[in-house]
Amino acid sequence: MQENYILDKALLEKRLKELAETPYTGEIRLGAMCYSPVVSTYEYKCELCGKTTEQTVCGINEVMYITTLVNEIKNAGYDVLLDGRDYCQYCKTPEPEGHNEYGFIRKHKVNGFVFMIRFNDNKDYHVVKTSNIDNYRCLKTFLINDDNFKGSYGQTCVLHENIDIIHKMTGLGAETVIEWSKSHKYRGKYSND
Repeated sequence: MQENYILDKALLEKRLKELAETPYTGEIRLGAMCYSPVVSTYEYKCELCGKTTEQTVCGINEVMYITTLVNEIKNAGYDVLLDGRDYCQYCKTPEPEGHNEYGFIRKHKVNGFVFMIRFNDNKDYHVVKTSNIDNYRCLKTFLINDDNFKGSYGQTCVLHENIDIIHKMTGLGAETVIEWSKSHKYRGKYSND
């Protein structure tokens, strides 16, 4: 199946605005919420230094899946970079002990990818740190001009309800997200529930 990526920034901005202003009318399926813990490990070879680091199978699956998605986006013509140095015990920079953004004491840095995208060669990269596979699925779905994707638990995720994630991953549509958030209850860590 041929995927048709939208490469024009103005068209992506227009698509984001249209998604924010229209309801999703397709079928939504809920997915499973149960899973078994993974305890086995795998040796991850760092692309930066060439050394290996022991990761859980879950961690290496995350690394491989996100890397594959980003490579597909790059091969479609987008200027994207993915920095996975946090997964390497030799390349990641230690973070001092202290309180994290949620108020918990932090003893080590949490692994994560730094994703970068830009739409013009003369612009700075939009940078976001995330290892959430569904964030990358959402981005790819938006870029190929589709309306929904299968989430991590098999559920149907619709772009109409993920405008904030599209903005987070692209930096596009700041005004659109502000307007959209007025009519949608925010589901993230800033929720007032």
